[in-house]
Amino acid sequence: MVKMSLVQDNALDLIARPGQITPGIELPLDHDGSPAGDARRQQEGRPYGVPDLSHYPEHVRQIDEARFAALWLRDVPVFDPRHFGDAGSVYDPFVNLGYLAGAMKNVVLGTAAVVLPLRHPMMVAKAADFRSLRSAAGQGRGAFISAFRLDLADDPDEGVTPRRFAARLGRHAFLDHMARLQGVGGDHLAVLLRLSRRPVPEVIDELATDVLPHLNSAGAQKTGAA
Repeated sequence: MVKMSLVQDNALDLIARPGQITPGIELPLDHDGSPAGDARRQQEGRPYGVPDLSHYPEHVRQIDEARFAALWLRDVPVFDPRHFGDAGSVYDPFVNLGYLAGAMKNVVLGTAAVVLPLRHPMMVAKAADFRSLRSAAGQGRGAFISAFRLDLADDPDEGVTPRRFAARLGRHAFLDHMARLQGVGGDHLAVLLRLSRRPVPEVIDELATDVLPHLNSAGAQKTGAA
């Protein structure tokens, strides 16, 4: 499996903003990784790792209206509940991108991973317009993008409790994490909410209300100072 950021150059400008790190959201938009979410999954009879897509359209519109920088989806073509257990975004990533492109107006859309051995390279290149030789083509440096599984605490001052590829923390510690990532050259952070103990719309709303404005303000100040 190859991590890929399949976005056009002008879209990278929206992700990699001078002096500012930007946040994005990674699909699927559920919180089945939390105890409450897993209990609800069992009540609904969904297999482990298969997300609840009943509110998918509303959730992606909320992200778009809040003007997060990007929305990411992973390619999971084979659901293996025993060894892997994660159905990812369920839909084929390129078909899903087509739907999202028609439903959203503000965010950049991209794939967080594509399983190349199961797909013909020519078809992947055709669907993604992938360019491998940026410098030879006279393009910019691109963007450094990382991922983070976020369990955002109700208490904004709660400290960090690390988990595998993730952490539970309040929004102040999350902002500190974003600042540290920017300090080592990061441009964008894709946030996955499956471990969230709080409802997804509630977390998105707090990020949009109390995190995005701070990041935008800090980026504008640094750009002005430069």
